[in-house]
Amino acid sequence: MQNLELKARYPDIRKAHRLAIEIGAERQWRRAQRDTYFEVDRGKLKLRQESGRAAELIAYHRPGEAGAEISDYHIYETGDAASLLQVLSTVLQKEIVVQKQRELYLWKNVRIHLDKVDNLGVFLEFEAIVDADNDMSACKNRIDMLIDHFEIEQSDLVSDGYYELLKESR
Repeated sequence: MQNLELKARYPDIRKAHRLAIEIGAERQWRRAQRDTYFEVDRGKLKLRQESGRAAELIAYHRPGEAGAEISDYHIYETGDAASLLQVLSTVLQKEIVVQKQRELYLWKNVRIHLDKVDNLGVFLEFEAIVDADNDMSACKNRIDMLIDHFEIEQSDLVSDGYYELLKESR
């Protein structure tokens, strides 16, 4: 699976909520998420846990450039996060744990994430799903429109994920 994604620092969370609703995005949920990252040779591997939901093991590759970039990912769901975490921890080194509060809005084929990340701050993330109905060009146009709508400056764009940002802050 693929998506086109963009991450930016965005300290005004109230403004982000207002602007998401203004364009007709529908609020889906707010959840606490705990992402445990494991040291791997290629790409990233994380176990995402949320209270009351199945955990997801997510493997992905992303170039790490500022601005909209393509991400290839695979997701495996499990109802037994504790056992999977134990199995993974026996053969892989745990690197970083990212704790955040995430709110999700949906607009067309774009997931709009409003994230409050422990020890990092507030971020806005757009993920446009690339599929048969939404080619790369359409996704890029929607991301560009959202950049304008949310008044995101080039200096606000973040090329690294929360994983890298937390590693750098140590």
